[in-house]
Amino acid sequence: DQNMFMFRAKDAHAWTEIKIQDYGWVIFDTTPPDDSATPETQTAPEGEKAPNPSEVLNMDNDTDSENEDTATGLEIDSAKLIIALGILCLSVLLFLTVRYVKRTKTTPDGRTITRNQPSYLIYFKQTCAALGHPMPLGRTLRQHITELNTHPIAPDFSNELLGYHYQMIYGEGEKEAAKEKQLLQAIRKWRNTHTTEATRNG
Repeated sequence: DQNMFMFRAKDAHAWTEIKIQDYGWVIFDTTPPDDSATPETQTAPEGEKAPNPSEVLNMDNDTDSENEDTATGLEIDSAKLIIALGILCLSVLLFLTVRYVKRTKTTPDGRTITRNQPSYLIYFKQTCAALGHPMPLGRTLRQHITELNTHPIAPDFSNELLGYHYQMIYGEGEKEAAKEKQLLQAIRKWRNTHTTEATRNG
């Protein structure tokens, strides 16, 4: 009725994502899935008038002045408390950092996220860089091949590379030495072809 609504910090929410190396962007919402944690919407009581901003500022200034007068005797204790809290926070941060670095990163089903890159993928990235289209950090193989397909040097083996690579990562496929050798040969041929063309055109 008053067309006035109250919004506090607890009413706010952010939808976040984190970027995991060699994995990509992952939705990371730390808010507990609890409907009871969501605050109820509050409206101003009937007859309440909107506050006058200048009066509120004057009240805040008066309160700050009173606090300054009463806080002079606590300055030393406050300084010690801040130093102690700072040391405690640094200790906790150091502990969490060491723990994070040492732990093995896994997916929810227990598979390792960080792994050594296979030789065919390393060679593919090196070839892309040599041909003037380096693969940026954080870009997936599928995204990079899609980008390459907009240029004349698009590889003709992209479907084979994508199929095998994602089968190895997400399908828990077994390593096939013959298939990887075939991919390496295809990448080498692709590199030689376009390097020769660039030399001829240059």
